[in-house]
Amino acid sequence: MPAALKASGPELVHKSDVGGVRLGLRTPAEVRRANQEMAARIGPAMKGATVQRMAAEGIEIGCAESLQHL
Repeated sequence: MPAALKASGPELVHKSDVGGVRLGLRTPAEVRRANQEMAARIGPAMKGATVQRMAAEGIEIGCAESLQHL
């Protein structure tokens, strides 16, 4: 695969801060186990999860935005 599992829910703004991202999952069993562990750790704030195929290795980039009221 490998796959990434990302928790979802309206209260989960920064998924990685609450343990809501798992990377490098290679089998359906690993995805299921990671989902169960993630749901137990995060609790009711986790309303679901997304499984995505991971991109090939390369350059990592980050993006953020900020809203400032003048």
